[in-house]
Amino acid sequence: MTEEDHYVKVKVDGDVVADSDLCGGDPTSFKCTFKPQSKYTPTIETFTPQSGKPELFLSMRGKLVSDRYGSNMAAATNLKSEKLLRVYAGPQDCGLKDGDTLYVL
Repeated sequence: MTEEDHYVKVKVDGDVVADSDLCGGDPTSFKCTFKPQSKYTPTIETFTPQSGKPELFLSMRGKLVSDRYGSNMAAATNLKSEKLLRVYAGPQDCGLKDGDTLYVL
C-alpha cells in the first residue's frame, strides 16, 4: 500500500453511504483519512525452512512493531498495549518461549 492519504468509504448492506453522511459531511477530513507508513508496518523478509516435520524450529526474519510477547511486560517500549500472543505455521501453534525463556525474537 502506498504511503499516501487513503479515504474511508462505507457500505451498509451493499449500499454506499453518501459522502455527506461521513465525517460531518467532509469525507476528506483528517478524521476519515488513513495514511500507512512503512515504519509502522510489520514485515516478514525470510522464512526458513519452507517445509519440515513437526517440532522443527522455524526461523523468521523481519520487522515487528512491538517488543511485547505474551505477558513478558505490562506495555511495549513504544507504550502500545498490543502484544504478540501466538504464531501459527500451518495448523500448528508455535510457542514463543520455552518455559519462562523467550526464544530470540
